[in-house]
Amino acid sequence: MALLLVPASGAWAQKPSIKVGVLYPITGVYAGPARDGLNGVKLAFDEVNNEIAGRKVELLIEDDQAQPEETPGPPQGREV
Repeated sequence: MALLLVPASGAWAQKPSIKVGVLYPITGVYAGPARDGLNGVKLAFDEVNNEIAGRKVELLIEDDQAQPEETPGPPQGREV
């Protein structure tokens, strides 16, 4: 098996993906209704082929458990 690595330059270079943060109570008391909202977000991006302005979209989904103290702060270890 061979692997060909081609440097990304010129027309071959891809634009970086757009990262979209989504905060929903995936677990906890509001998990049921939140599932519908989260599915709506995913469906909306699926309808546009997960692209915005020709760039791929990456959804970053976080669970806040419907508890303010459980809400994640700024992304740790991720570029924003």
